[in-house]
Amino acid sequence: QAVVVETIPMEPGNYQSSVQVMGTVIPDTQILLKSKVSGEVVSISPKFVLGRLMNEGEVLLTLDTSDYKIEVLKARSALDKALSDLAIEEGSQLIAKEELKLIEQADFGKITATDLALRKPQLVQAKAAIDSARADLERAELNLSRTKVVVPFNALILEKQVNLGSLVTTQGTIATLVGVDTYRVEALVPPDRLPAVIVDETAGSRALIYSQYSEQPWQGRVVRTTGKMTSKSRMAGVIISVKDPLGLKRQGNNPQLLLDDHVDVQILGEMLENVFSIPRGILRDGNTIWVYTSGVLEIRP
Repeated sequence: QAVVVETIPMEPGNYQSSVQVMGTVIPDTQILLKSKVSGEVVSISPKFVLGRLMNEGEVLLTLDTSDYKIEVLKARSALDKALSDLAIEEGSQLIAKEELKLIEQADFGKITATDLALRKPQLVQAKAAIDSARADLERAELNLSRTKVVVPFNALILEKQVNLGSLVTTQGTIATLVGVDTYRVEALVPPDRLPAVIVDETAGSRALIYSQYSEQPWQGRVVRTTGKMTSKSRMAGVIISVKDPLGLKRQGNNPQLLLDDHVDVQILGEMLENVFSIPRGILRDGNTIWVYTSGVLEIRP
């Protein structure tokens, strides 16, 4: 029976293969920021608000320094006392040596000078007291410097737990910070498509990330796999690294990649040379196509 068909002229060419998958945006670096010392919050950065960006090294908040300044003064006084005790002990050691000489001259005999007679243990004890006092001073000064809580990396304020006047403890969380230099997209890839994906920290397959709220895609790279299959869908997890996800280093009005966003991912595979690109709709039963050449209709796999 005659069938009416539409023909499409085909020419071979070079085409970029790709894998279309879904993924979820997750942070590459996320920490619960805690203070190393306790105290009352006496000042707070105006940038310390939910959703605000802060640069590495910026002061997030400052704790009351009164107690820690007192500890520094006490430690410095203890060090001064230890230094003076060492000077006195060194003088006592010289006196002990002179006394032994006088005793030898009076008795006209040789006297064995023991370490205790020369006060050597006392000198070692005095030097050890100085080392201990210096360590206490360094610890006091370190605790004083820790009253300023700084941002450890370029971060986004995800959660804020303290305000001005809050009492901060060493076990309490100050904020939840997310690094903004790199985000990750965890995508699920069918196992039979994994051979088309190059997984490498530096030379992994390029990936384009698309979101519903932006027409401009983000670029990433497949750096590693999750090392496991999902229990329900039996898909393999791959990790895509996205540099500068918020567009802070690019000029212009760049969209920001949002955490926990469900995105479409196009992982670019190898370049296919001298092949035909055909629409999926012209596939027939059994993955065959109809080819019309020189007046003859061929059914090819």
